[in-house]
Amino acid sequence: MRTPLYKQLSEQLADQIRQGIYKTAEKLPSVRNLAKQQLVDLIYEDDLPFIEDDIYGDLGYSEQRPKAVKAFDTRGQVLLCSSVSKV
Repeated sequence: MRTPLYKQLSEQLADQIRQGIYKTAEKLPSVRNLAKQQLVDLIYEDDLPFIEDDIYGDLGYSEQRPKAVKAFDTRGQVLLCSSVSKV
């Protein structure tokens, strides 16, 4: 039987805490960022290219712009497409 994704993520975070990647009282990554990292891991696993269309990334309501999937790509397999507005 396959282990549910939430358990896999929980075990992965616990391992990273034990390894010292996350320090005591340090903020853990958001669920959105964890999902994007998992997506990049899947892309690497199957050696696939990925095109990310991020034309609405600047229209968020938070102070900080959400990270694009491209931010987690270290091998150059994610192509980031965006747009420029005249407004």
